[in-house]
Amino acid sequence: MKKVLLIICLILLTGCKTQEEIKEEKRQEEINKIKEEVNNTEVPESTKDWLIKTKTENVLTILCITTSNKCNTLKNNLKDLSKDNILVYYYNVDELTNEELKIYKTTYELKDYTGYLPYIILTNNDKLITTIKDTIDIETINNIIKTK
Repeated sequence: MKKVLLIICLILLTGCKTQEEIKEEKRQEEINKIKEEVNNTEVPESTKDWLIKTKTENVLTILCITTSNKCNTLKNNLKDLSKDNILVYYYNVDELTNEELKIYKTTYELKDYTGYLPYIILTNNDKLITTIKDTIDIETINNIIKTK
């Protein structure tokens, strides 16, 4: 019994970390490394947060245009999107600079991008999961997010 108490005291005193704590520290180190890399590149300041988040989290990016009824409907329906464990970025391409738009279009290999809007990009930890051309209902987007 004394040995067990001694071992417990030693563990508490030495500050042993749980697997979760070690995993979280490692993840935070990776995020800090990515932030440093992005901040040291010459990209528009307005795109840096998106670049960091798409490399470290689950992100839904929607490219639209202000004059499109489909885009406006999609934007209004986003309030019904389950935002648990996903970040949503909505951009109107007619309000972006050419440099910003280039970043959003070329960071991932978007083989099916033709310029038709809306265009939806789902990424998770720097991996392109899927792209969707044209509009889609929010329930379908929620189902895609859940399965990816």
